[in-house]
Amino acid sequence: RRRRRDGLFEQLVERALRQSRTRVRSLLVSTATLPPPPRFAEPGFKIGAVRVPTRALMAPMMGYNEPAMRRIFRRFGSGLARTEMIKPEKLLRRDPQLLRELPFEQDERPLGAQICGREPGPAVAAALDLRHRGYDLIDLNMGWPLKKEGARGRGAQLLREPDKVRELVTALVQALDCPVTV
Repeated sequence: RRRRRDGLFEQLVERALRQSRTRVRSLLVSTATLPPPPRFAEPGFKIGAVRVPTRALMAPMMGYNEPAMRRIFRRFGSGLARTEMIKPEKLLRRDPQLLRELPFEQDERPLGAQICGREPGPAVAAALDLRHRGYDLIDLNMGWPLKKEGARGRGAQLLREPDKVRELVTALVQALDCPVTV
């Protein structure tokens, strides 16, 4: 009995594999014949001197904004790609995982880097480093609701302290030669 069941199981597995191979082949054929990416009719806009060709923008999302995903979003009509949130302390101590995500290709431009900081010193140092790497604009995160960052006074929690926001934004704008968005 056991051998018969094992044989049946092997047959079922083999059948499932054949079906999945067929589905993968048909999927590959169908994606190879995709129409060209959509072109948005709306005119683009400018952020300072940075020209953004379309009004569709890629949101900075943790875990999704690695270089390959940024290129895919740009190919399908995003006018501006951004990195996921970068903590200034990680950049300044040269975290290897973060450094792997920073290089970019010219087809990802215009490209912004999003930082999440509270203190002007590390935030300005990180922003200058990112600008030196060629990023077109710097975005200051003030919408991240994660409790872990909120407990440190970053992200959305920073909005409760308008004087701190003014100090941080002023320091970034004075130090950088590119647009700063919030």
